[in-house]
Amino acid sequence: MNKFIKRIVFLSDEKIGGTAFSATIILYVIFAFVAQGAFSGLKDSSPILYHGILTLFSTIVLIGSTVFFYKDKFCGFVGIKKFNPLFLLASVLLTAGMFLAFGFVNNLVAETLMDHGIPVDVFAPSINTVTEYLLYTLILAVIPAIAEEIFFRGLLVGYTGDLSIVIRSLLIALLFGLFHCSIVKFGYQFLFGIGLTVLAVRAGSVIPAIIGHFLNNFAIVTFSYLKIDIDFFDLKLILIGVAVLCVFGVMMYFMKTKETEKDDGLSGDLLMHSAIGILVAVTLIIVGLIP
Repeated sequence: MNKFIKRIVFLSDEKIGGTAFSATIILYVIFAFVAQGAFSGLKDSSPILYHGILTLFSTIVLIGSTVFFYKDKFCGFVGIKKFNPLFLLASVLLTAGMFLAFGFVNNLVAETLMDHGIPVDVFAPSINTVTEYLLYTLILAVIPAIAEEIFFRGLLVGYTGDLSIVIRSLLIALLFGLFHCSIVKFGYQFLFGIGLTVLAVRAGSVIPAIIGHFLNNFAIVTFSYLKIDIDFFDLKLILIGVAVLCVFGVMMYFMKTKETEKDDGLSGDLLMHSAIGILVAVTLIIVGLIP
């Protein structure tokens, strides 16, 4: 516990003190709100430019701080290295499972807030041309996936290496959710952040997390461009998503690198609950299909 507190309070190592690290995060949050306010006029008149500016700002801060802290061992520390190709399948399962099982969360939170008279600003990109589609893919899917994962599942996962995978996942997912500065998106981002952290730790590489993050954002952009409207409250879709996430859980239990062979906090309960989840979800889906 003492070591955990030191990580949270000081975030220091032999190279640089945690004061600078913490200051970077605080300054980012401050400047993020300032930037959103300063360029708010572009949000309606030129949404692509608006989100492009915010994405560029986030990228500079996240990648810049990561390189600054660990420039001498950047690739090794943040986990840009080879991994088992099966983790690519795991990233697809995680993204698909989250999308189907918890895609309703953002809508549910937004509707609840609006029912209580709380104004909600939910961004839904209006994409009508191929050029807009490509630009939104770049600024909302490609760049954020790389920058955010290198920081959260790279720097922070590497930095908290002496903590159990459970503590690391919850802590980093909490920071990941808060980073997006959105009450509506927090729940989904928190849950997705847990899965991405487990994936990165198990793979021993940040690349599968980058792929998963990209697929999630790319799906949103693509569905908007193709005008595909999914009913995320459909119980069958939710059950399919739960089953897929449980398959992901089973994979994470069995797939370990040499570095994660030791007991890292994912006990046999994960395997048991994942197996039960698959059985229950599939059973309910079958029952639901019976006239």
